[in-house]
Amino acid sequence: MVTFVAGLTQADLDRVLEYKTINFGTYKNPLWQSLQHLANHGTYHRGQVATIIRQHGAKPIATDLMHFYRERAVAASA
Repeated sequence: MVTFVAGLTQADLDRVLEYKTINFGTYKNPLWQSLQHLANHGTYHRGQVATIIRQHGAKPIATDLMHFYRERAVAASA
């Protein structure tokens, strides 16, 4: 992802993408909007997971990507 983003030009970011969704039809938007949506969408779902877990009376686990990387590094060094 870092390599992909680092290689983008302003023209790439402004390029309009067209795509179809299952429920809502065809959309068009510039690549830069899709990249912002990517980060925002993941955050939205992390919040949903935490809410569902709380609604079931449990304490949510850490869903932060950095937490995952740290746990993985500890497990790999064990």
